Amino acid sequence: MKHVDQKTQFAWKPASFGRIRKVPPFEGANWPAYQRRAIKTNLRCDWTYEDVDRLVSLLDAGFDYTYCARQLRRSRTAIVVKAKRIRCRMLRRPTVLTAREVADLLGKKCSKSVTWWIGAGWLKARAAMMNGRKIWRVCWDDLMDFLREERYWMAWDVARITDADLRTDMFALRAGRPRWLTIGEVARRFCVLSNTVGQWIYKGFLPAVRYGNWYIREDEIADWVAPCERSKAGIPLGMGRVVVGAHAIVARPL
Repeated sequence: MKHVDQKTQFAWKPASFGRIRKVPPFEGANWPAYQRRAIKTNLRCDWTYEDVDRLVSLLDAGFDYTYCARQLRRSRTAIVVKAKRIRCRMLRRPTVLTAREVADLLGKKCSKSVTWWIGAGWLKARAAMMNGRKIWRVCWDDLMDFLREERYWMAWDVARITDADLRTDMFALRAGRPRWLTIGEVARRFCVLSNTVGQWIYKGFLPAVRYGNWYIREDEIADWVAPCERSKAGIPLGMGRVVVGAHAIVARPL
């Protein structure tokens, strides 16, 4: 049964989920907004198979909906609706991971470490805006390039990787390669205090990389002589000296 509002002459039609407010037929003719307009065929742009393939390739490459809309010359809403219909949503691509997913894969407790890697330029990623917040998207190939780079091996631990196959591959990759040592490990090798190693790094005697703490490559200290074992002229003790010129002193084996 319909109930008419006498003030606005709108009818209320009962429905299973509530009531629907509708305009009476005799009033609809006077309301242009309720008259459906024909679609202009010269402005209509249907989806082709090439457009769908390009959309999928762009989403698999880590681009967001806004970038895809500019490339395909469509609105962002059209891209979102099409991606939902073909079940190819931006955050559900198997070849693209978020910062949280990368952290879970590498056994990190927080995704802030992954965000720091992206900000420092260590890990390549693309930013996507979802509901007003930034989401980092990392392609699988870029993640593999990051894991194979020896300069960043101190940032993650192989034993914490959750994927068994990836953990096995990374163990095989690091086998026989020089490790990154902490200040404490270097101090135990040279039988000195950790503060002494810190002074060597601060004065430029020992090359190191800063990531939270200082890290030194194992091959850098293979033939390195500690300053405490050198003479004032910078020559290791037990070596002969040869004066060259007015101020140059070089070492000569005895």
